[in-house]
Amino acid sequence: MVRAYLEDLAKFLLVFFILLALIHFIDFSTLASVVASVESELLSTLGFTVLKFKSTVIVNSTPFLITVDCTGVVLIILLFSLFVSTQTGSLKQFILFSILLFFFNITRLLLTLEVGSVYGLNAMELTHVSLWLVDSAVVFIIWLGVAGFI
Repeated sequence: MVRAYLEDLAKFLLVFFILLALIHFIDFSTLASVVASVESELLSTLGFTVLKFKSTVIVNSTPFLITVDCTGVVLIILLFSLFVSTQTGSLKQFILFSILLFFFNITRLLLTLEVGSVYGLNAMELTHVSLWLVDSAVVFIIWLGVAGFI
């Protein structure tokens, strides 16, 4: 039993870190720009002064660069790695939860940018890390639910 868990863990780590490395060699600038556009529109709607240039969002004179790591792709890779390494979930579930995670990430990023523009970069970093942990926990809860552990 322990051996099976260790094999699943090894598969997970292999898949996750290979995909994580690969995303930095693939051009995700269009996705980053789309996410920046969505964030700009949402922040504008909330009353912030926003400018956008490509994948940079400037909120109340504070610039934020949206990178591939900000797009939700890492969360989706995390979910994919869990599903594949444990042979859990269907393609339909993966697609559905990936869409959910993408929009969940948009909300996380929105809150992070709001905090950064109002309270400064230190507060933004704290918010960013805290909410990234929440996002990761959501992925694990999804996986635990699909795997039948909860």
